[in-house]
Amino acid sequence: MLIQTTGKMTGTVYRGAIQLLLLLMIVAPDRSITAQTAGEEKEFHQSYTLAANGTVSLNNPSGTVRVSSWNEDSVKVDAVKTVKNGRNTSEFSQVRIQVTATADRVEISTVHPRGRNIGVSVDYNIFVPKTVNLDAIRTASGEIEVSGPVRRLTAGTASGGISVNNVTEDALLSAASGNISAKGVGGNIRATTASGKITIDNAESSLRAQAVSGSVDVRNVRGDVHADSLSDNITISDVKGRVNATTLSGNINLTRIDNGVRARAISGRVQISNSKGRIDVATTSDSIILTDLQCQEIVAKTTSGDVRFSSAMLTGGNYDFESFSGTVTILLPADAGFNLTARTDRDNLKSDFAFLTERAITSPRRGTFTTVVGNGGSELRVATFSGTVILKKR
Repeated sequence: MLIQTTGKMTGTVYRGAIQLLLLLMIVAPDRSITAQTAGEEKEFHQSYTLAANGTVSLNNPSGTVRVSSWNEDSVKVDAVKTVKNGRNTSEFSQVRIQVTATADRVEISTVHPRGRNIGVSVDYNIFVPKTVNLDAIRTASGEIEVSGPVRRLTAGTASGGISVNNVTEDALLSAASGNISAKGVGGNIRATTASGKITIDNAESSLRAQAVSGSVDVRNVRGDVHADSLSDNITISDVKGRVNATTLSGNINLTRIDNGVRARAISGRVQISNSKGRIDVATTSDSIILTDLQCQEIVAKTTSGDVRFSSAMLTGGNYDFESFSGTVTILLPADAGFNLTARTDRDNLKSDFAFLTERAITSPRRGTFTTVVGNGGSELRVATFSGTVILKKR
């Protein structure tokens, strides 16, 4: 760099100027800003070096975003502008693509003029290192697709779906109106959509999924699962942890849950099969169906539906089944032994099993009575107010 003076520079002043220049070079941040000029109206293509475990963010008001990982230590940004139907391509120049890049962070933004309705969308195709953190990948209107591996992911869209494959750590996904799909996530997942369905497959840790108007479909999760749907079905299978499922107007279907279940439905059927751990299930206006369980404790209650239990009972277990106005059907192995406590009209109790003893606690015809079947062992409590209790041999 050439330093000019108007007069004679002393050695002290010269050395001071050089020291100041070196200091500015040291403390100045390694930061570059790339902005699209008017001459680059339709497309944008740039690459930026990024350190290991660096961060990439994107804010795009309108357009599809596709992010893929590759074996390079750089971020490649390819963007193409499109106009909405009936709009003029001259509006391209009013929308800028701006990238702010440092050694460990790349921030990408689509910049629209303030206060103007510009009919331009920008579709992005971005390549990132495999150890990248994708922080705040957001679009107001458009699909988001991520194909990893990437390290972490936070993604959100107001109108559009999110599709994710292969995140080694946590994923935080949100859509106001759109479906969410995630597969192969190594950390915790939180997925939320107001209007759309949630599909999760192959998650190594815990999951929390919330859909206001849409179904929740979950498979192959090693941790706990908490799933809510206001107005659609919840289907969950092959979970190593515990499941907590709630729906206001939909069915719940759970299969192969290893560490227990809590399920609540207001207007929907609950089915649980081939599962272990403590089961606590309730529904207001539909049936409960429990099949082939290995559980020490089960509580199942419905107001206006049937309860059906078809499984063996474990020695020393506690089993409570109740329906206010429906039928309670218990199907057990022919050699089952249990202590029975029944709250129902005695004439509405039908049994294939012989009762060794029978003792009425309140009244002989209606109320609570106890008896023993076989060698006893498990505690079986059944109740119905205006329905029937059926004990059958499998």
